Amino acid sequence: MAFEEPSSGRRLVVALIILGVLATAVASVVPHYSNHYRLDVGVLSALLLPYLVYGIFAWIAPHSGLLHLLGGLNLAAHLWLVVTQRLVNFNDYASGTIYYVPLVFAVVILVAGIMGAHREGTRLAPQ
Repeated sequence: MAFEEPSSGRRLVVALIILGVLATAVASVVPHYSNHYRLDVGVLSALLLPYLVYGIFAWIAPHSGLLHLLGGLNLAAHLWLVVTQRLVNFNDYASGTIYYVPLVFAVVILVAGIMGAHREGTRLAPQ
């Protein structure tokens, strides 16, 4: 079997997911007391959820422009969250924004993914 070159849409998906995972790593490793760091599993799972949903539906409906637009907006919002919540003024994520924004994006990407898969004629459930 010959190796097929991935399409530009798939490259975009992989690039968005890799950048999102790197930003998630920055946000989820938080300072602990004076000179130690700890992994905040709640932040890690909350920030990875939209990329999981995006990756699944980008594989099912690779030609959905709306889905790729939402993936890019998710990455932009994610980078904004990391810069403002973790790097500029870290207060142990007391506001909760680091949890709510990714959840909203995961739901929006889920709806867009279902619409994109339906538009392409992909069955999401067996009959």
